[in-house]
Amino acid sequence: MLLKAILCSLGRWYRPKDISIYIIDLGSWSLKTMEQMPHVGGVVLSSEEEKFDKLAYILREEFAKRKKAFSKHGISSLKDYRENVSDDIPAVVLAIDNIQPIFELCPAYEELLTTIAQEGASYGIYLIYTASTQTGIRYKITQNTSGAIAFEMNHDTMYGQLVGGNRASHRLVAGAKGPRPHQRRPAARWCSRPRFTCPARTKRSGSPP
Repeated sequence: MLLKAILCSLGRWYRPKDISIYIIDLGSWSLKTMEQMPHVGGVVLSSEEEKFDKLAYILREEFAKRKKAFSKHGISSLKDYRENVSDDIPAVVLAIDNIQPIFELCPAYEELLTTIAQEGASYGIYLIYTASTQTGIRYKITQNTSGAIAFEMNHDTMYGQLVGGNRASHRLVAGAKGPRPHQRRPAARWCSRPRFTCPARTKRSGSPP
């Protein structure tokens, strides 16, 4: 599962004090096991209505606190804050598996997710989500999504529809087997430019520079 691999990678390269992860699993509930990671503040499943409200409160409070602190010190990014004020503020990642149902389950999340997509990166708050199609995802969220990965589609034009059309230049990530070389389509494509700025990762034995 790609989302689980991404979150495990974040846990591998960053210390719990450097990154806090919150997960909403509206898919197979397989991300429930991620609660064992010390970086994970909680996993919310589709049946846990009270947890939805609690998580929304936590994220809104964190957003407001960071806006106030950054404004007070004239800081415009997490990196600047850590370098000039204090390094005790972690990056925050909200990961949602199968995002579409959330807009019906919890309509209030539309405003919250839009705010994170539009402004979150400046305050070190990031949104990662998965979806089977782009249908149902709010326009303001997709337009402020800086990077996307699409798995094998039936036609090349569908990649653009899923990961942002003309906004992105597609780059091949992996090849897929096909009956003939000229008929092969990419198994996955990466779109646009990822923007994820975390504190300096923990140095580990054998890790790349």
